[in-house]
Amino acid sequence: MVTAALPLLLSALLATATAPAPALLPAPLPPPAPASPALNLYDNFAIPTFQMVVAEGMVIGSFVLFDKVENGATLALVLLSPLTVPIATCLIGSTSLRYRGRCGYSFAGMALGIVSGVVVLALLEGIPALNPFHPGYDDTQEFVNTVAAAAYVMFVGIPVGSVLGWNLGKQRLDAAGAPPPPPPPPPPPHDSFFGRVPSRFMLPVLTLRF
Repeated sequence: MVTAALPLLLSALLATATAPAPALLPAPLPPPAPASPALNLYDNFAIPTFQMVVAEGMVIGSFVLFDKVENGATLALVLLSPLTVPIATCLIGSTSLRYRGRCGYSFAGMALGIVSGVVVLALLEGIPALNPFHPGYDDTQEFVNTVAAAAYVMFVGIPVGSVLGWNLGKQRLDAAGAPPPPPPPPPPPHDSFFGRVPSRFMLPVLTLRF
């Protein structure tokens, strides 16, 4: 009986040896690093330049209106004209193709520009040796320092602060992150002698009778 079972044992061992090995799935690759935004002349150069030109033009226009003040309404319009600078900056920035910003950043930049004028006034008052502005025959040094600080706020602090605030706070339209890629398809079953069957391990079981 043992001799008769030898062919069965050999065929079972041969089937086990020729059975395909289980497939080893490759390790998942790390997600690719986000690509750096390409330089765009319209978004990164034209829009900030246009924002600065319009902001400075609005400041100069407010001084022109100040010379033609005739009543309280015109004076109020002149005093409120700096508030229109961050609004114009935000409207121009909304034409960007790749970025979106918030008007709040423009107003925050304008506020910081006004605060920096106080710092400039303190430096002019505290370091008279480095003060390049000198009073005339009928002016005081305090008046000259105040005018210089006010001119700095109008021509530098408000326009530059508004433009910098919007551009520093802007975000790319695709910055929220793309959805994760779909999982890869499962590997196809391996070919075997009996056709396309999934990999498996075969353990022969023999029953011997004596």
